[in-house]
Amino acid sequence: MAVATSLALAAPGCSRPAAPTQPVAQPQPGSPTASPVAANPKFGAVFQGATKLHTCSGSVLHSGSGNLILTAAHCLAGGTNATFVPGFAGNYVPANAWQIEAVYLDPRWLSAIDPLADYAIARVRRDAPGTLESQVGGGLAVGTAPTNGTAVTITGYPRGGVGGSPIGCQASTSTGPRGFPSLHCDGLVAGTSGSGWMSGSSVIGLIGGLDGGGCMEHVSYSPPFDGKVTELLARAEQGGVADVPPRDFDDNCSSTITAVSVARDLKWGGRGSNPRPMDYRAIGSDRSDWCSFSTARQRVWLSRISGENRAIPVDFSVIGGE
Repeated sequence: MAVATSLALAAPGCSRPAAPTQPVAQPQPGSPTASPVAANPKFGAVFQGATKLHTCSGSVLHSGSGNLILTAAHCLAGGTNATFVPGFAGNYVPANAWQIEAVYLDPRWLSAIDPLADYAIARVRRDAPGTLESQVGGGLAVGTAPTNGTAVTITGYPRGGVGGSPIGCQASTSTGPRGFPSLHCDGLVAGTSGSGWMSGSSVIGLIGGLDGGGCMEHVSYSPPFDGKVTELLARAEQGGVADVPPRDFDDNCSSTITAVSVARDLKWGGRGSNPRPMDYRAIGSDRSDWCSFSTARQRVWLSRISGENRAIPVDFSVIGGE
């Protein structure tokens, strides 16, 4: 994801960023900020492939089988070779992981990657007695999209390294562009896609939908939960033929920057002061010259660096941007 409202591209051959496809939501004074919270077994981290790096978040659903989870559909764009660890905290322990064995998606996502259908229900398994729900003490019921002013609790897992603990936020919902449910909470960064919006004992939304959940970390969106979600849950409970997730997903955020060229030793940083080396090709550049960026705002959002497709904020002061 990439949203920047006042970038100055100074190097020769660098084009100016395109205009955002959606109005840029501004921070709201007094909005809450996500902060570290204790792990809740009803929420967990999603790990893609045979890695110890979590890329998304998910929620345990109440179901007849007791083995269903909810996450964003775009979180599984890489396929079903993924695991879910409920109540994840600390380091990845294979014995605590549940293998995702089947994914069920809304037909609108399968046919057109419609952000209105950016949700997935997955069946998980583990080579041990008991169900997922029996392990975590029950799951969340699937509710309907919140009305304005509904208080929700979000628990998710920032992406950025091996291990880690969840962050959480309590916020009130509102209506965003195109009718997508939204909430203002600063600090819901890369990795929190798929985090359920909990109200009481129900999940009534998740970080996803418009622009994969939002191009800015202070506002998040959800696909509107309606009868289509409950229909999908019913299909997943029946255990029918699973779907094959589309492998291509574009959150439409990176279109606001048309060219980014950096040196071979580019360093990038998320929220924090621990930048790591990154091959410049990871952000789609095949050039080796420099584009100088205005650091008046210090951050530019680049989804190409985030394999989970939710933006990581990049502070160009750490790579010498002017």
